[in-house]
Amino acid sequence: MALKDSWEQQKQQRQQAAIERRQKVHEALTVTQQERQEKASQLRSDLSLFRETLASDDRSRNLEFQHFYAELKTETQAFLLNIRNQRQAQAQKTAQQLNEFVQNLQQQTASFLAMTEAERLLMARQLADDLQSFQSTLEANVSSLRQDIQLELQDLQIETQLLLDQYRQQHIKTQIRSARNLIAFTANLRSSIQEYLLEVSETRQKETELLAQRLQKSRRDRSAKVQALFGQLAEFRLQIQQYHANLKTIVWGEEMALCPVISETQKSATIAPQSTPHLLLQKPIFSEASAQKIAPSQPSRAVDPQPKPAAPSKSAEDNYEEKVYQYIASMQGARLTEIESSLGISRFLAVDALRSLIQKGLVTQRDRVYRIQEDFTV
Repeated sequence: MALKDSWEQQKQQRQQAAIERRQKVHEALTVTQQERQEKASQLRSDLSLFRETLASDDRSRNLEFQHFYAELKTETQAFLLNIRNQRQAQAQKTAQQLNEFVQNLQQQTASFLAMTEAERLLMARQLADDLQSFQSTLEANVSSLRQDIQLELQDLQIETQLLLDQYRQQHIKTQIRSARNLIAFTANLRSSIQEYLLEVSETRQKETELLAQRLQKSRRDRSAKVQALFGQLAEFRLQIQQYHANLKTIVWGEEMALCPVISETQKSATIAPQSTPHLLLQKPIFSEASAQKIAPSQPSRAVDPQPKPAAPSKSAEDNYEEKVYQYIASMQGARLTEIESSLGISRFLAVDALRSLIQKGLVTQRDRVYRIQEDFTV
């Protein structure tokens, strides 16, 4: 901070010195310009006075000449009217006078022009000397000002280089600090991911246990239902056999139907050993249409009391993976709970589908959010 304050003070002092120098140069320029303007105005006034005097002299001479010419004309007319004999002598005299006047006038005008030309040359030389001195002083001031500006620029370059070095050191320190923070963040992120994976494995294990319990319960219920259905089927077969025996006794009599009835009863004894004797004389409870629907077309097979659950097929897993992938692509990122609630599947199936998609490189996980790989095209 002290270096910065000192630098700012030096900068302010330099700015003030530059402003003072500029003010001095401006004042000198204004003074010289005023002097120049005064001299030019004085010269203009002198020239205007000289022109006015010259014009007035020309006018007076013209007037005198006109007056003299008029008088001369009148005198000549008078002389011509009065004395024609003295015409030539008087004319010679007047011509001589005119010549002398013209010569005098020419001499006066030449001397006046020479004087004015000398005065103008002197004024021009003086003005050129003044301009040359002003130009030399101005060039000296400009050169000194340029040197001062170059020195200030050198000082500013040195100060900026020092500031750049300081900023580079600070940038290196901030990079080191950010690298440390990044390492700590990655460590925390890894620990949180491991904890999340442990939670997921625990929830998956619990769900597998619940699913196994449900499967066992469904197997028991299914086996009980199958046993009940086979019992109903055995009763129905027994009723059909009894009905067949009754029809034989009615059609062929008791002697012809005795042997087949005994054989049929012996065969059905293995299925239903406890049959009531009064059913032989009754008609079957079910109708023929229901018998056709319930009677099996193939021989019955032995049923396992606890059948094994069928493993999910590869096509079903691919179908779940496709559904999960399409949902993530449509939502542009989703969480596990959102996938479960929207697709209506269990967490076990959702986790398996997501794991297979991650292994295939189609889906990535970041901050517990699953997204589609950008550089992959299906």
